[in-house]
Amino acid sequence: MPYAIVWKPDGVIIRYSGIVSYDENIAANGQLYGDPRFESIKYQIADFLTVTDFQISKKESSIIGELDFQSTRWNSHIKVAHITQDNDIIERVKVYEETMKDTAWEFGIFNTMEEAQKWVEGK
Repeated sequence: MPYAIVWKPDGVIIRYSGIVSYDENIAANGQLYGDPRFESIKYQIADFLTVTDFQISKKESSIIGELDFQSTRWNSHIKVAHITQDNDIIERVKVYEETMKDTAWEFGIFNTMEEAQKWVEGK
């Protein structure tokens, strides 16, 4: 499986690896939003550091944003951290963030897990 979901007391970490496709991203999101813990989390960290091939187009990134926009009705205030050093992934994440700009979700792109954790914890 190219992703693993780790639930924490206040949030969730999704660790992606290898080849990541649109369908796999949708499956991971479905697991998150279908879990009752989603309604009370304060943050979500998407770790793309070990991704070798990111097969999500700009259009698909926008669609993911539109779907996530709908999930804000269950949890309207989440900090979402994306961890990557890959410019292509950063470009797709920015498309996603643009789609989500009219929500109260906050976004950040980070180089390391440590940076992302400090941000989501407000340190």
